[in-house]
Amino acid sequence: MSEKTFFYGFIETDPNEDDFNRAVIQSFHNQDWPGFTDMLADPVHGFRCSTIAFARCYNRFDEEWDEWKLIFEAFLKDLRAIAARVDLFSDERGDRWSLLYFHKSYPIPGEWPEVGKQEWKLYIYKKEGMQVVEEEEYALFL
Repeated sequence: MSEKTFFYGFIETDPNEDDFNRAVIQSFHNQDWPGFTDMLADPVHGFRCSTIAFARCYNRFDEEWDEWKLIFEAFLKDLRAIAARVDLFSDERGDRWSLLYFHKSYPIPGEWPEVGKQEWKLYIYKKEGMQVVEEEEYALFL
C-alpha cells in the first residue's frame, strides 16, 4: 500500500479584495500546476475576513513538497492575503506538520501596494499526536 498524505488549510484574505483574489486564483488555474490549482476554492466572505480553503490527498507527498511549497508561497505573494495555515498528515507514518504564515507588512484593508516585497513570518511545527516535537521560525520576503 502506498503512503497517502492529507493536505488541507486556508488562506485568510482581505474581504475588500475578493474580486482581485478571484482573478489571481483564475490566473493560477490557467497555469500548469498539477495538483495545486484544482484544490483551491474561491474566497468566501466571512466575519472581518474572507477565506480561501483548500484540501487534497497526495501519494508520497514528501517527494513533491519542496516544489509545492515554492508554488504556494508564490501564490500567497500574488494574493491580497493576511495569513495562511497549511496542515499535512501522513497516514502511514502518522507524521503531522503545521505551517503558519503571517503577513508582517499587512497594509490598511483595501490599500494594498501594487509592487514590492512582502515580509512574512513562517512557523513550522512537527507534531506527534497533539504534542509539538519540532518548531522552526523563518522570516520570508516574497
